[in-house]
Amino acid sequence: YDLTYLRCSVTAFLTWLLASSANSLRILEMREISCTGITHTLAHYVPPLRSLRLLHYNVHSAVLLRMCTALEESVLNSVPTCFPLASELPPTIEHLALGKYRSSFQPVMEAVDILPKLRVLTCVSYPEQHDADYDTLKAKCRMKGAVVSHDEDPVIVKQFSRTRSVSNFGAMS
Repeated sequence: YDLTYLRCSVTAFLTWLLASSANSLRILEMREISCTGITHTLAHYVPPLRSLRLLHYNVHSAVLLRMCTALEESVLNSVPTCFPLASELPPTIEHLALGKYRSSFQPVMEAVDILPKLRVLTCVSYPEQHDADYDTLKAKCRMKGAVVSHDEDPVIVKQFSRTRSVSNFGAMS
């Protein structure tokens, strides 16, 4: 159901680790997708993912994002401006969370425009540094009916629970 994998290692280990998860993996959290080999290894497991959480967004994670056909949540803690964002996001995303975003909000606004199901945009940033862009971003979200959040923990626990208990069975099925 949920794998947090924070070490970069050989793809053989990742293959072994995920061997019995083809039909059950729904939440994947990784430090980064560091090579094409990891992208190819994960390709079999990511189409049914509901949540993908990455510490570092890069060219390999962009490829992986395009493979996530059922993704409802994407948490990207570090998004460099040199990689496109909006064009890589699956249209199924309801919650987009970005870490400390210190550059222009233009790529985020483009993402808001192309995500038809977006309900929550979490932007853990410093809005006072980007007053004009930030106001435009909030207006775009408001027109779309999406909420802008600044929560340090961008995971919506009610929707993507992490503990197995009777109260979470509904979220885990």
